[in-house]
Amino acid sequence: MRRRELLTLLAAAPFVGCHRRSLADDAPIEVLATSEAATIDPRYSSDVYGLRISRLVHATLAAPHVDSLEPTPWLAESMADDEGGALVVTLRDDARFHDDTKVRAGDVVASFAALADPAMRAPARRIVELLASVTAIDGEAGLRVRFVPKTPRAILRHDLDLPITKASEARLARGSRLTGCGPYAVLDSDPAAISLAPAASYGAWGSGGAARRPVIVRTVRDEAARALRVLGGGSDVAPNAFAPMLALSLPGHHDAKPGLSVRRRPAPTTTYLTFHLEHAPLDRPEVRAAIASALDVPTLITAKLGGAATIARGFVPSVVTWAQGETPPRALDLAGARTVLAPFGAAGARLTMLVSSQRPRVALARAIAQMIGDAGLPVDVRPLELATLTSRLNAGNFDLALQQAVEVDDPELLRWYVGSSAVPPGGANRGRIRDADVDALLDRGLSTLTTTARAPIYRQLEQLIRERALLCPLFHEDHVAVVSHRAGAFTPSADGRWSALARV
Repeated sequence: MRRRELLTLLAAAPFVGCHRRSLADDAPIEVLATSEAATIDPRYSSDVYGLRISRLVHATLAAPHVDSLEPTPWLAESMADDEGGALVVTLRDDARFHDDTKVRAGDVVASFAALADPAMRAPARRIVELLASVTAIDGEAGLRVRFVPKTPRAILRHDLDLPITKASEARLARGSRLTGCGPYAVLDSDPAAISLAPAASYGAWGSGGAARRPVIVRTVRDEAARALRVLGGGSDVAPNAFAPMLALSLPGHHDAKPGLSVRRRPAPTTTYLTFHLEHAPLDRPEVRAAIASALDVPTLITAKLGGAATIARGFVPSVVTWAQGETPPRALDLAGARTVLAPFGAAGARLTMLVSSQRPRVALARAIAQMIGDAGLPVDVRPLELATLTSRLNAGNFDLALQQAVEVDDPELLRWYVGSSAVPPGGANRGRIRDADVDALLDRGLSTLTTTARAPIYRQLEQLIRERALLCPLFHEDHVAVVSHRAGAFTPSADGRWSALARV
């Protein structure tokens, strides 16, 4: 369904029979999701919704600051540098699990050991295995834990954003009900409607006290159905649940409930085009550069995103201010792109672009394909469900792919997308980038411990990626949340997490 048709449908839609519910002060806050979380087991959560929900239930030693994204103590009372590049974390003495037992060093050590165990097959193993040791300085019942990296590691504090479970539960089977230590506890884990209740124990130590209301995270796959639910008063928070143009229009709809509003802020996300570097003609840097030059990114932002994005100067999002350089966005050069691409199109070349089956992403992919086609190289768009899309991307069965990187809060995360070690199954380097210069700069950046010294290294890396057209960063999309009057205090954090629900 085209965007205009969807807006027309909403304008004409009767709301008789639309879901309505109690709006009593203690009624649950309903959060809309576009797809089910793959799992809310914090040891295995890696998709957006799994991470968002699991971090409401399971606290970490440190978490990104809601504004600056800098690692900020959560279960930790303090984090102090130690000799040899180590880090000593002192736990809060009052931090407790939901069963009111205290969080202690033994729980931290057991949690990290389980994540590092190959038999657990936890996604975070790739992080934890880079640590030489995690030890309880004062014994398992103590408060201090020492983290020693195998090599100097600038993002060691970022590595602490991993869930802490009870030592006795750290190795339970995947999907087991685990005792949390965050602001919410799980009442019902039905993937279509996950119910959370405020955790009383968190109120005794957590920042801001106990959460005010229960939360239901409800999955509604169809965008029109989500819009009808929001307008009809059935949901309170819809974070990044709509195409931005639709989200921005909902408060002005004639059937919108009083107080419906939009919260918007820049996000550490990067939407980018992946090239399969081993597929002709994309194995030629000049072809990849020409494709990038054929894209009218400002028009894409205006026409498809309602202006809710910032044009990319590189892969690292603009909210990571210390890593930004002065490189201007790539200029549109349709004539120059046509000179390079049209001969391949005339010779019969035709590319395939993979994209998520979500309607807004498909519309965006088709607009990009049209721009490349206008430069002379036809592109077919193939929308796929997430599981099939991931399988094909990891297998290398594509030419182009429209993708989005989320929570890119440090340039080291570029390794996951362009490092040689991150070619699947090692990471998300689906374009099969294998570049010794890129790897060397990534290693230099990681082993350099101050942001002042790291910044020029990553600027050089971004310039190299651009010159060799290894991938094509397009823009950094904003967080856009539609909220009811009951949820008026909700604003997504800079990384998009939902910690503000506790204040609603």
